[in-house]
Amino acid sequence: MSPLDIKWINSICGSCVSCETDDQRSCASAQFSGYTRDGTFQQYVVCKEFCAVRIPPEAPLDKIAPILCAGVTVYRALLETGAQQGHIVAIAGAGGGLGTLACQYAKAMGFRVLAISSGAEKRMHCEKLGVDYFVDYKSSKDLTRDIERLTNGGPHAVVVVSSDDRPISQAIEYIRSRGTIVLVGLPPGAVIKADLFSVVFRMITIKGSYVGTREDTEEALRFFLRKNLAMQCQIMELEELPQVYDMMEKGDSNLTLLDQMLKNPSLHLVGCCNELNAGYAADGYARSSPTKVAVVVVTFTVGSLSLLNAIAGAYSERLRIIIISGCPSSKLLTEESLLHHTTGGVNRDQALRVFQEFTATSIRLDSSEHAALRLDEAISQCIHKSLPVYIEIPTDLVGVVGNAATPLQISRPLKLIQSGAIDEIVSPLITVWNAAHRPILIIGALARFFLSTEALIALADKLGCAVFCQPDAKSTLPESHPQFVGTFWATASRSECRDIVMDADLWVVVGGRWSDMHTLGGLDIRDERRRMIDIQEASIQMPNGRLIQEICLAEVLDAFLRSSIPPKRETLISFDWKSRQQTRVNSPVLGEALTVRGIMDVIQQLITSNDTLIADAGDAWFNATNILLPMGANFQIQLLYASLGWSLPAALGCQLACPDGRTILMIGDGAFQMTAQELSTAIRSRANMIVFIFNNLGYQIESAIHDGPYNYIANWNYAKFASAMCAPKHTRTCNNPFASKMDKDLGLNPAFFSMQIKTQADLLLALDRINCEPWKLALLECCIQPDDVSVGLRQLAGALSEAAKK
Repeated sequence: MSPLDIKWINSICGSCVSCETDDQRSCASAQFSGYTRDGTFQQYVVCKEFCAVRIPPEAPLDKIAPILCAGVTVYRALLETGAQQGHIVAIAGAGGGLGTLACQYAKAMGFRVLAISSGAEKRMHCEKLGVDYFVDYKSSKDLTRDIERLTNGGPHAVVVVSSDDRPISQAIEYIRSRGTIVLVGLPPGAVIKADLFSVVFRMITIKGSYVGTREDTEEALRFFLRKNLAMQCQIMELEELPQVYDMMEKGDSNLTLLDQMLKNPSLHLVGCCNELNAGYAADGYARSSPTKVAVVVVTFTVGSLSLLNAIAGAYSERLRIIIISGCPSSKLLTEESLLHHTTGGVNRDQALRVFQEFTATSIRLDSSEHAALRLDEAISQCIHKSLPVYIEIPTDLVGVVGNAATPLQISRPLKLIQSGAIDEIVSPLITVWNAAHRPILIIGALARFFLSTEALIALADKLGCAVFCQPDAKSTLPESHPQFVGTFWATASRSECRDIVMDADLWVVVGGRWSDMHTLGGLDIRDERRRMIDIQEASIQMPNGRLIQEICLAEVLDAFLRSSIPPKRETLISFDWKSRQQTRVNSPVLGEALTVRGIMDVIQQLITSNDTLIADAGDAWFNATNILLPMGANFQIQLLYASLGWSLPAALGCQLACPDGRTILMIGDGAFQMTAQELSTAIRSRANMIVFIFNNLGYQIESAIHDGPYNYIANWNYAKFASAMCAPKHTRTCNNPFASKMDKDLGLNPAFFSMQIKTQADLLLALDRINCEPWKLALLECCIQPDDVSVGLRQLAGALSEAAKK
């Protein structure tokens, strides 16, 4: 049995003059599906047999569904024009859904088609449909004159499918005499202004048309199948109907975008509590994942601007984050109506422009035909420049099948240098090295992005000198390397490190950064450049100020390593402060108060090869840089941008990226309060992080720099707060069809524990539990004295305070 279609006209009386003349559309007693006759979204629906449309059994239901409404509407409208083969028929609103079908039916009927729409994308779309002429009504200075000139006197007929009133009045001006205008679209208020003088004296016919009869529909179907007309469609479940309406009416939701992405089984969704925290989590993921790439998805403007601060921090760290923002449909983006999630104006490009300052590229997809190419270009920039990129995807492009994507070109083309040019670059490096007596190697954070660990080890082995890392470069070189001495952080360095660096007569610096946070007011880097070879990704600056640019560092480094320079070991030292790693926490005296030193000893014992240590801004920086990392361990801070609260969501991202190890987080109480809600995501994701909250009753780093009432915060019971992040549900069922068994069990069997630590004995109990329950997230609220701060923090505070006075 062939399938049947329940059309708009659900039933007619069958006995009036209109029915007797086979004009079902004019029956005064007609009932309409979904309007006067309910049931179109129910399991059963009733329709008069003689109003039902027979669908050919070979017809693909998804493709012909639009024909049963939009298709028959424009098919009937074209018949109403009375145009003959070879006549010019204009379609006003050709770029939309009705217009797309109207252009195809008109061509199939033998008409010459004039498409009237706006924009380069609509032009390409219409030309792809095979129209004979295209006019952009927005860019045209004189629409009537342009159309008359293009069509040699104007079209013979116009079908207006636009819902604006302007195309109707415009059609009266450009149609040729005795032409016919058929109105399909209904403008707001359904009132039009017409030049009656032109209508009368040029004998123009204006008609209205809506849907079609049963016979019209069946003929439109046969026409569609016979002519093999093109149809773009997206299949969605009935349960998604509210989302469909949201896409049609508002167009700024990214929910259907997420639905499409989740069809890829390789993608896993992690829903964060807000956009800012999602950005921080992406930051952590990009630092630690094997691909060094993260993706974060937000909604239009209100979501993307909330994300912005996190992306600014990622930009400062040169992290590869792909930001995908859903945005309104292409049509709504060009209209002047107000949209929610915007600032109230008609400008829809604010987020695009803002993100240009913090990304390698900021784009909005505007064509399904070129979407794959533009996506590839943006992702390539993200990878090659090692910077975030921002991509807006309009809702009307989410489900459209574009051109097939080509393999992404991941590898960066090398700028090969002729052998003579390489010798010219390497020769002065060798000369400076040979002249030095006490050289050292300093590795900076930027080295992570253009040199591998193996390359850095090879360079250290070749030079033979003492090796230091800047604080944000810690872990770029294994700290078990025999030449590694420690972290160089200006006046905050350990005395052994600082003395060696400042006594050296040559600094070979790879990927170094020298912000005020790196120098702490104790270094004038302009003076230090006189003893520095500054090696960056595409340039080398010599001690004499000579700048060598546009180099291929891999080739230069290879030539340098193959040279015959002697290793210089004068700066190596024999002190054994590394033995700290082998120390054990002693049994505490009963009731002994908790100290920062005791906490650091425990962290030193906890960290293993696959772990990541993360420290938030503040005293945690200085304490963390003194932890000696085992081979394979990772270390991350955000030193330059220094956004308080960054580390908690970033630790979540790191843990998800490296599930084989554990992320150990050191965060102050003030920083924790800024992003605390993301603890719930970590618990829900069963991320077995270890979180040390240093509760010293406020922003002690700020108090050390400049004290005031603004540095003190409300004290929380952080251990109990964590328990509130995982409460049992208040109903027997969670009414969540997407919940996994793990989600449903979360409130009853949470994979975490929290403890309030006030004594050294409490800390040892917590250490035992961490080791016994390694699959659980552990949150330790460490209650320490406010004045228990590091020497490094005091030095930083002094330097910044002095700098502020200048």
